[in-house]
Amino acid sequence: MGASPLFPLFVALFFLGIAALGRNHLEMSRSQTTTVADTVLQAGAFLHYRGAVTAYAVAHPGWTGTVPAAHLDGQGITTAVQGLFSHQVVASTAGRQVVVYAGMPGKGYEVYRQAEGDASIGVAVNGQFQSFNQGLPAVLPIAVPDGSVISFVEAGN
Repeated sequence: MGASPLFPLFVALFFLGIAALGRNHLEMSRSQTTTVADTVLQAGAFLHYRGAVTAYAVAHPGWTGTVPAAHLDGQGITTAVQGLFSHQVVASTAGRQVVVYAGMPGKGYEVYRQAEGDASIGVAVNGQFQSFNQGLPAVLPIAVPDGSVISFVEAGN
């Protein structure tokens, strides 16, 4: 008895299946790597944006509102990046509060990690700021969508 005439076809199909699985695994790995890289870049951009907003607030005592786009441009924050994040500087009994936030679901911990455990980094939950440091929640002075990544600080007068 000899080998079936279909045997070479089965062998070819087997190896084509293995090649397809390998290609699928490579695409999944590439996709996961891209997602991680995007998260790291967005977290870094958020922190840079927060730094520019906070620095402007500190340099302009008594001022409230949103930082002029021209100032953010001058800090190397492109219009595209400005469109990803929001902020507001509001008067408070202790001076001013700076709220910087972004709808970046699932990326808050990366922001917190890059900020080296800064307690001012957290998420919005039911109108409150909840730090990743597990401190007591604080009522936000502005409406921020639930799940948004937040930096919430006092800027003084």
